[in-house]
Amino acid sequence: MPQNMTARFVETIKPKAGERITVTDSVVEGLELRVGTNGSKMWSLRYRTKSGKRNRLSLGRYPALSLAEARDRAIQALAAAVSGGDPAAVRKVEKAEAIAAERTVENLAAAFFASPEAAQRTTQTNIMESGVWRNHLAPKLAKRPLQELKRGEVRACVREVAEASGNRTANYAHAVLRRIYNFGIREEWIEMNPAQFPQLYQHKSRDRVFSEAEIRLLWETWSVAKVGARLGVSEPIAIALQLCLTTLQRAGEVIGMHTDELDWTTRSWVIASERSKNRRSHHVPLSPLSQQLIRRALALATATEVPSDIEKPLPRLVANYRGHVFPAIHGNGPVDRHVVTRAMSRIREKLDIDNGTAHDLRRTGASMMASERCGVRGEVIARILNHTPLGSPVTQIYNRYDYAAEKRAALELWAKTLLKITAAKQRG
Repeated sequence: MPQNMTARFVETIKPKAGERITVTDSVVEGLELRVGTNGSKMWSLRYRTKSGKRNRLSLGRYPALSLAEARDRAIQALAAAVSGGDPAAVRKVEKAEAIAAERTVENLAAAFFASPEAAQRTTQTNIMESGVWRNHLAPKLAKRPLQELKRGEVRACVREVAEASGNRTANYAHAVLRRIYNFGIREEWIEMNPAQFPQLYQHKSRDRVFSEAEIRLLWETWSVAKVGARLGVSEPIAIALQLCLTTLQRAGEVIGMHTDELDWTTRSWVIASERSKNRRSHHVPLSPLSQQLIRRALALATATEVPSDIEKPLPRLVANYRGHVFPAIHGNGPVDRHVVTRAMSRIREKLDIDNGTAHDLRRTGASMMASERCGVRGEVIARILNHTPLGSPVTQIYNRYDYAAEKRAALELWAKTLLKITAAKQRG
């Protein structure tokens, strides 16, 4: 029953034991005082819009909002409803606009990297993209209001990244920011993407292939690391670079190798789907040369002598070891993949080899496999590299044959070829 509320009544009303009560005002239709079980008091208004829709509008808390002030606000809201408005809907829009106005680019980036979408990408992709955000974009854009960032500012930021870190990094930073804002559009945080414009810098796809002389020089240098030469490269990292060349797998996949992925019975390495670039598990047959290298890496990881002869069983300590083949010195994970990248750069500089990265080792091996020297078919090489199969999705579904025998034959042939290259003496 409506109550002719007074200031004294509002001040002294108490909740019933364990119950919330609602008192309706008899002076202003629809005005309510809601009293919580803890004694808190809240003003609200029940009303109908002109179209007949029922709604409730929160007016404020008592005593911050007095009885007289609550009645005034209620009367204004009722007048707006009679005129065809919807005070609660307007309030909701205003609140959303206020929240949106306070959001920064940093808030959106944090939501992007914590989203389910991020969980569907590879860990390495997330690490790289968050690193680009943190190192190249955040210093310039993090505190900018999300709604205010303009296309011209993004272009200027990308150009600054290019000056500091090169065109390729600038294009990557641009792509990362574009993905962050596209996520914001999908989540309805924003309507326009200020990073939606063509990349500013064109770059050629890398086509660096090491010569046989360079391969021989690199291999000899990696082998010297095993006797403690001061090359600025540890033996495990030298082995990882050798495996990049013998297996033709990506540096990040090699350095993240785990004993759970190795099957000594079938002489295989199966890269888990969550670690591969295309999110497909990948079977890599291990040539005798690759097996020797992995056995040596495990010997270093476990501080145990391991026979180089692959026909001899692994010592019990090594056979029972469960962990990364290239463990980090500190922590439980593998060595950071950038350690491999930096090591390759240092070795190349010491040997005065022009250009060339760890990824170019993979390209070099694939190119030599395809050459007359090995004559491996392109389709087999593509399977070794774990490239997504060509053809329609239907064709891919039915073509489940993974060329295991062909891949093993090709990798073993490549290992023998590699040993011939590295054993050859340069003629004066």
